[in-house]
Amino acid sequence: MADFKTHLLGAALVSGVMATGMAMVSQSEPRAVLGYFALGVAGGILPDIDANSSIPIRIAFKLLSAVSAFVVVFHFAAALSLLELVLLGVGAYFLVRHGVFSVFTRFTRHRGVIHSIPAALFAGLLSVLIAVEVFAASSVTAWTAGLFVCVGFLVHLILDEIYSVDLLGIRIKRSFGSALNLGAPSNPIGTALLYLGVAGLYWLAPPIDEFATAVTDPAAYQTLAERLHPSDQWFENVWAELLATVRTAAQTVASLAP
Repeated sequence: MADFKTHLLGAALVSGVMATGMAMVSQSEPRAVLGYFALGVAGGILPDIDANSSIPIRIAFKLLSAVSAFVVVFHFAAALSLLELVLLGVGAYFLVRHGVFSVFTRFTRHRGVIHSIPAALFAGLLSVLIAVEVFAASSVTAWTAGLFVCVGFLVHLILDEIYSVDLLGIRIKRSFGSALNLGAPSNPIGTALLYLGVAGLYWLAPPIDEFATAVTDPAAYQTLAERLHPSDQWFENVWAELLATVRTAAQTVASLAP
């Protein structure tokens, strides 16, 4: 299978192309587009959370623990004292960081149910819900965030399948088909629960209509098609701005000369 660096670079490449296209055709702020890119990269390493000693699972549970602590504190902020909130936040952090983590690592195995297409959908939908409930994002912003996470997740699975084919020896490795699949046949209960989770998250998520309209807007794709390659001189605007900057700098230096 592909290694951590390959997953990271692959997700960064695909997310970068998506984010660049979005910056060209949408009104999203640069920091929002940068955030989407980061979510896509994070999605690209997310499937390896089922490897008990992997870097992604350590990072993921530390972040999840911190977010859980803040969510609990914010929920009770108006009703409890400062000391109670601190104790509650610390308790929530350690519950997730050690309790949930222990249960998760006990009942998951690498390249199990987490390495599957429904797991990618689950990760994307969970991101949508977190964006709405925790960060009060709009439905379009939340669904865009979920899309980037899901695509990054799928890039990871596709890379694992590509690395399962030995192109030099023209043979299929035993790991082929263990990543880009619809579930884990060896874990039917886990697979069923995953599908139930996907259905539940979709039911809880905000309406997708506005996001679907934005994604399928013909004008956006027309703009991308028209700007897919330069119509005249390559980097024309870049050269013009660069020359203007050099000219301004030269004039400034000349004016300061004795």
